[in-house]
Amino acid sequence: MISKKGIDYSIDRLLILLGEQQQDNGSFSTKFYQPIYNPTYGWMTLGDSCFDSASIIIPLLHIESSRSRSIIKKTISYVQGQGFEEKLWSYPTLNERYLHFYDTDSTALCSFVLEQNGVKCDNKKLLNQLSTNGHYLVFVDSFLHMKNLSLAAQFNLWRYNRKVKKSLAYANNLLRETDLDFVVSCNNLLYLGGKFWDSAVWMNAVRSFENKSFQQTYYPSIMNSVHAFARLVYLRKDDHNLELSGVTEYMEKMYSELNPSDFFLDKILFASSVLYLGLELEKFQSVFQECFAEIDSERFMRNAALYSCNLKTDLQPDGKSPNTFFGSPAITCSLYLEFLNLYRKRVYNFYYGEC
Repeated sequence: MISKKGIDYSIDRLLILLGEQQQDNGSFSTKFYQPIYNPTYGWMTLGDSCFDSASIIIPLLHIESSRSRSIIKKTISYVQGQGFEEKLWSYPTLNERYLHFYDTDSTALCSFVLEQNGVKCDNKKLLNQLSTNGHYLVFVDSFLHMKNLSLAAQFNLWRYNRKVKKSLAYANNLLRETDLDFVVSCNNLLYLGGKFWDSAVWMNAVRSFENKSFQQTYYPSIMNSVHAFARLVYLRKDDHNLELSGVTEYMEKMYSELNPSDFFLDKILFASSVLYLGLELEKFQSVFQECFAEIDSERFMRNAALYSCNLKTDLQPDGKSPNTFFGSPAITCSLYLEFLNLYRKRVYNFYYGEC
């Protein structure tokens, strides 16, 4: 078992490295990789990202230190200045030819971190209009009457979405207004909380987890889905009563089927999911040891795929791998910080900085 002092040393070190990745404007940049389109370029910079920035600071919300507070403060300032009418956020676009809609994924995560940091962000009614058939839609299209947007904002959103529909991304069927993704639904539920979410979406998420039948469109690994659900259960534990039978056996089987060579982040996502779900640690000690070994070998600053292009319409010749992967060293570093702090809480009863 790693000592509390050892965990704290690693957290300190990763916070320093994460801070060095933050831009002057408070954002974190998204990287992308295209093994077929641009095989010789490796990981390239897409642009500053509200989605990445919000995702990165969620694990920092339970780390009490001057470094984490500084990173969060700068990120919140950046996110506040990027939203459409302070209501909608989107993933960065490659260029004007590949525009895409504002998305509920970015909007939910940005709204969540703003709310968690005391910034009033009343987007719950808006997002709950976007539930359909047990999911939340990925994209925000103005054919829906956005009741808490002004008429001028509705018109501007409609005009922007017309531009999206004239872009190559839409023309080539790389995105659609009807797109769904399990992780996106979980991220919406995370922001909405049990008092505001669509109960049909929540029940569908539970069934999907129990049956391991995840709707995957923009998150390429099944572990993205498991992690998003486990985080939702943990951070919104006061909002629902959940009993999942056989979850330990389910997770053990899932780990035996993982191939981290396909998706480098699978191992750390799995380890944090075990901790979020409160499973018996002894059953998964080998997993934790592997993650600590990766920290010792300093693999926590790798570019790695967290997100991807459309898994149904934008695939490599093998018919299953996406053409474009998205991620960043900062995303990877943040996920290792999440694991370290969750492990500290579970083994030593306190998050970093609490004791």
